[in-house]
Amino acid sequence: MNETTTADPMLPRRLLPAALLAFGGLVLALGFPNDLLPGAFGDRPSPLVAWLALLLLCWGMLALPPKPARWGVWLFGLTFALVHLAWMRLFGALPWLLLALAVSVFPLLADLLSRRMPWGDTGRVIGFALAFTALEWLRGQGAFGFPWGEVGMSQVEGALSCIAAIGGLPLLTFLMLLVAGAVVLRLRDAGAGRLLRIAAALLVACFLAGWWQTYRAVGRQARAGDAHALTITLVQPSAQRGLTADELERPRTLDDWQREQHRRLEILTPLSKPAARAETAPPRLIIWPESAVPLPPYPPYHGEMRTLARETDSYLLVGAPGYALPRNAAYLLGPAGAVEDAYDKMHLVPFGEYVPLIRPLIDRFYSIRQTDLEPGDGHRPLRVDGHPLGVGICFESTFTGIARGYAAHGARHLVYLTNDAWFHRTAAVRQHFNQARFRAIETGLPVARCASTGISGFIAPDGRVVEELPVYARGALTRRSAGGLPGTVYTAWGWLVGPLCLLATVALLALGVLHRRKEAVTASEGGGA
Repeated sequence: MNETTTADPMLPRRLLPAALLAFGGLVLALGFPNDLLPGAFGDRPSPLVAWLALLLLCWGMLALPPKPARWGVWLFGLTFALVHLAWMRLFGALPWLLLALAVSVFPLLADLLSRRMPWGDTGRVIGFALAFTALEWLRGQGAFGFPWGEVGMSQVEGALSCIAAIGGLPLLTFLMLLVAGAVVLRLRDAGAGRLLRIAAALLVACFLAGWWQTYRAVGRQARAGDAHALTITLVQPSAQRGLTADELERPRTLDDWQREQHRRLEILTPLSKPAARAETAPPRLIIWPESAVPLPPYPPYHGEMRTLARETDSYLLVGAPGYALPRNAAYLLGPAGAVEDAYDKMHLVPFGEYVPLIRPLIDRFYSIRQTDLEPGDGHRPLRVDGHPLGVGICFESTFTGIARGYAAHGARHLVYLTNDAWFHRTAAVRQHFNQARFRAIETGLPVARCASTGISGFIAPDGRVVEELPVYARGALTRRSAGGLPGTVYTAWGWLVGPLCLLATVALLALGVLHRRKEAVTASEGGGA
């Protein structure tokens, strides 16, 4: 006898919540620079888009039963990560999928932890915001840290971005999740308006404090005047287009590197000279991007650079390989043409600049370089005519602790050298640029960012883009930038928001355990009576 199977009529209804939450993850990704929407909609999306996504996330977390909610929240995180990190496909499908899966685990963990919190749905909203923020902060720590795609980053084009001057991106993420959760809770329960009022008041208070902090930072820069001003030229050569791992690892002789050095200098030097010979505000510092030249600026490879520094009477900051050790370095040549100082990149990119753990096993599946780079010895400002500069290279702009350390050491400008040719024309270029904007807000310092293929630009202490060169444009920007005065609420103690959210999450979990034990004892005593 043949058995026939019938479709489950409830299946579409069961799949709908998961589909809505997956759609929410897509919406959140569209709230960041993305490759799906055209023009400004993809390059600089409205900060309101992310709020809609968070409302969907909090609805799923509160309204759905535990199992569908778990699946839905995980799909939310996975969809967001797949779309937001779509540029990782340039390095292979496997790294893209593995990284997206790793990122998607964090929202799921936040949901699981929030279900162990006391005080019912109110506790879940607070606990979810705390746990999500704590886990997002943890994701950016350590040698394998990946502080990319934080929820607060979606507000870079909006007024709320100034909150980062108080508590960094963790405070912004926490407030967004708390307000979104409180709104959903209020819509589901008309009597649950107290949390919404508290969350809204907290958001407004932090916004006003952040606005005042950024207003003061811009004012301090204006009042500094010429005493701490520096005329800077950023050179964007666009000499390396669409870098690939195969190109990086192609065997080359010294003659090959010398020819490549000559080719790049033929592009960099003319771009540097017109700006230096301008009648008004000639630059005191000319900046070339990360890996601007393939050979370090020492004899016998430094002739053109030495001549440029002497002819323009300028300092020259050059991204190049290490001289004595395999490092990613930035060399500061003085007006006399000699190397006066250098910075070696400290925070190397795992799998990009070195292969951690078991190299033979990893090389079987994924290889981007055959030789590992070595980290530098520490972060310390470089000085141009006594002006302290906090210099970071490439991925280091994503780590707020590095910028905060420079501010603590008295830096008046932050300078980032990067080679984003790896990203081609993908949304990663703008995503990376926006990281530097938040470093400006957090520290209250102006930022000069020099990229090999874009985006190069000047950023004000409040995160505004003063001037920029688009992707793959070949040119130079010159601007007289007054030095900022380091010192914001964030650099003083606001950086503790992430660790405090972690401690608060642990405390609420412990309180939840005690609460459930008390309920169990009460229930057993009632049953015995």
